[in-house]
Amino acid sequence: MDRSGQEALIRRYIAAYNAFDIDGMAGSLHRDVTFRNISSGVMTHECVGLAAFTEQAKKATAIFAARRQTITASTPLVDGGDPGLRVGIAYRATLATDLPNGMKAGDTLEVTGESEFRFRDGRIVSIVDRA
Repeated sequence: MDRSGQEALIRRYIAAYNAFDIDGMAGSLHRDVTFRNISSGVMTHECVGLAAFTEQAKKATAIFAARRQTITASTPLVDGGDPGLRVGIAYRATLATDLPNGMKAGDTLEVTGESEFRFRDGRIVSIVDRA
């Protein structure tokens, strides 16, 4: 898959994410997908496999009343692993529920970060979110 195909697949995945479309998200993913969330250098969550990813994605939809990821940049990953892209992400979400960290339903969360997407067999096989 060339870079334009990779970018198109990422955009399709993000559009489904923004729309709370779990099936649409899953349709972009490899059955062996891994997902990692890293916050301030610490891994806060990891899923391995499409079923685990889908289960976590369903749980996450209950946390947000609205959410939007926007791609701000894109560069190739060239470290010898599966082909991939690193994308800059601007993220904005409105909470639907209170969180243990003190944020309340209705609060807005805004962060910037980056996500690394890797590809295999025409699908996303790895996502690493860093904020």
